[in-house]
Amino acid sequence: MSTIECFKSNRKIHSLQQYNASLVALITRTKSVEIFSPLECKILQNIYSDLLKEETTALAFHPKLDLMAIANGETLYIIEAKEHKILETINTHDGEITLLSFVASAPYLISGTKNGRVIQYRYKGKIHISRLCSFPFNRVDYKTIIHNNYVSTIASNKQYVASSGYGGALTLVKFNSHAKKITFTISESRINTIAFLNEKKIIFANVDGIIFIAHIRKNAAIKKIHTQTNDILKILPLEDTDYALVVSKSTTIMLIDIEKRKVIKDNFLKFEKEITSVVYLESKELLILFCDNTIKKVLLKSQADLKAYLQKDELPKALQLIEQNPFLSNTQEALEIEQQYKKISKKALMYLIMSNNTEKLTLLKPFETIRSKKDDEKKIIQAHKNYQQFYHHFKNQKYTLAYALAEQYPALKLTPLYQKMETIYKTTFTQAQKKLLQNNAEEAKSLLLPYMTIPSKRALIHLLIYQNKTFISFIKALATKDYETAHKLIQQEKLLTEIPSYIALKEEHSREIQKIKVCIKEAQIELALQLLNKISNTSLFQEELQSLKKQAQKAQELLNAYEKDNFIKCYEILDENSELEIMQLAQLLENHWNKLIDQCEIFALDGDIKSVQEKLGELIHITTRRDKIGDLLRLCFHSKIKNELNTGQFKSAENFIYSYIDIFGKDSEIQQLIHNYERSSHKTLAITISQDEYKARDAWCHSEYFSQK
Repeated sequence: MSTIECFKSNRKIHSLQQYNASLVALITRTKSVEIFSPLECKILQNIYSDLLKEETTALAFHPKLDLMAIANGETLYIIEAKEHKILETINTHDGEITLLSFVASAPYLISGTKNGRVIQYRYKGKIHISRLCSFPFNRVDYKTIIHNNYVSTIASNKQYVASSGYGGALTLVKFNSHAKKITFTISESRINTIAFLNEKKIIFANVDGIIFIAHIRKNAAIKKIHTQTNDILKILPLEDTDYALVVSKSTTIMLIDIEKRKVIKDNFLKFEKEITSVVYLESKELLILFCDNTIKKVLLKSQADLKAYLQKDELPKALQLIEQNPFLSNTQEALEIEQQYKKISKKALMYLIMSNNTEKLTLLKPFETIRSKKDDEKKIIQAHKNYQQFYHHFKNQKYTLAYALAEQYPALKLTPLYQKMETIYKTTFTQAQKKLLQNNAEEAKSLLLPYMTIPSKRALIHLLIYQNKTFISFIKALATKDYETAHKLIQQEKLLTEIPSYIALKEEHSREIQKIKVCIKEAQIELALQLLNKISNTSLFQEELQSLKKQAQKAQELLNAYEKDNFIKCYEILDENSELEIMQLAQLLENHWNKLIDQCEIFALDGDIKSVQEKLGELIHITTRRDKIGDLLRLCFHSKIKNELNTGQFKSAENFIYSYIDIFGKDSEIQQLIHNYERSSHKTLAITISQDEYKARDAWCHSEYFSQK
């Protein structure tokens, strides 16, 4: 790794945060902020503000824009960072803010409070948009006060906000629709880090060192990786790979394989001092803060570096790079490099066999420094010494002995002779299979008997010779497309999946499945159903086929609803069938909804109830998005009441308060507004017993005020 000693601060740095696309904010213990350039390794700017003080409870920077948010207790400030200009001051009433996080792809700021609430705000507007969730998740007794409640971490992508808090639960909410709120309760310990792997998967870790990987869907099977480290601070997925870096309160950074669910290297990066904070930059660099206030910059090698070595024909450097960075091993470039190295090894071996001259072995000299290749020259010399014996066994059809030599000296597998031997074996296996189908078991046995002692082939041959009834039944089932019988036989004998005819069927099936998925995506449902019917009796893969059939049918329902202009039905189908998100129509509908919500939030912040109703139109009655719509309507009333109070229109404010209670009930937000009204107007509102009763969050949809006409 290229590691640079980047910076040493005289102050105690608390943490690092991404500040727009290319800079990093250094946050000190005293809440002062310095803007740092990783490229130049120097401080570019100090941010001074009277708002930054010991009482500051949370601080966040937008990852792309020059915006920062400061929370001092329950007061939230949105600031233009360069000019130190206060854009918004928001007096919240949801508890002391302890955590802030900007959503990079939308104009939202998310806060976590000391009483376990996760609240969504817009940059412009002094009232929160929505309460996304509250912790503890499974709280039953709301009268019992939890003194140590918290929100521990917040993360977001283009669609979801994920947060975790008291009790170790993790909740995902679609911030523009609130459809299908998902909660994972697998971790009973505090979760300190969450990261989105892609649009469909999420990864998170708790303080006990357990990493969890889950698909973003209800009742998802959650996979675990048990590490030997506690207090995981951050998980950094490496783009376009199946790997991630795991940062903990230690002197090392761990590398994990997400797909294989295992730790690759405990000490992928090792340092002398304990790590305090890490930022992963767009330039594929890590900026690491240590406990002694020093900062190091580590350049992570990428697929582009590998490609550059490949283009320059610098294979030794490329292989060294892969060895040092295992996360590059599954790239297309890595596979091509391995093939080129194999050709060089084969060339060296064949020259040695043909000329008995070690001159060409110099081709392998540059690879001696690579741990996985350093013994290859010795292996080729050993293969050369045993080649004549290998050839002798092959010539005399003593394949057992020839294969045994190839296992002992793997470089012999590079020779054309070994490839010819493999071709003969495949031909012999096919012939034996035919003999069995002709009820000639003895001849089949005599054909394969020479291969019985070869470890890599023994099990399958044993199945064919000694369980020939099972084998024959399986081959016949495949030939006659009796997939139900074939499926039952596979359940009895898993080895049948290694038979070439089954492998060929599986590959053909995969190609058909891809065609069907493309058809659904492009709304060619009739063609998708035709292709499904064509392979519908392939009960070997029934679970996947049934899932695709259901998806195609739901896609057709969506198209039918769209053609009839029934947009309520369209959105309800989408919310209940997340697999339809791949469809171009689904993306079109979601883009329309996002624009609609963006406009409605602006109206709501102005207290313009009528415009919100008109803009939503019939969509106000989408049952699956009722939570989001309800939050918008509440926001309309909050803003309207506040505007009336600010202009001294107390009678109007009073009427709106009563209307709000009748529609939404008496929640914490309206109680605060009642308090403000009574303090400003010097009057006490007459709340009846019925108005004091609790109402469900979706009670508004039964109100005549918003009733469907």
